[in-house]
Amino acid sequence: MTVRDLAHFESWLSDLGAEVSDITGERVILRARTSTGTHVVYADRNGKQRWPQELLAIVSDYNAGRTPSLEPMKRTRGEK
Repeated sequence: MTVRDLAHFESWLSDLGAEVSDITGERVILRARTSTGTHVVYADRNGKQRWPQELLAIVSDYNAGRTPSLEPMKRTRGEK
């Protein structure tokens, strides 16, 4: 699964309240904290991407032009 314009998708996520984090590894394509949890998209050595199912549901909203609230729950003390 690929998003045609990843930068636009990341911007859309942020606009809807998600927290898009900096990339932390060479195979990480996207890391986002949303109302459904923290999701990380990886690429293997061959470039094949692995998208979490929960994030694929959000991609469906993006592709359909829907605007769900994606603001994550507030973190509690001690949570990383």
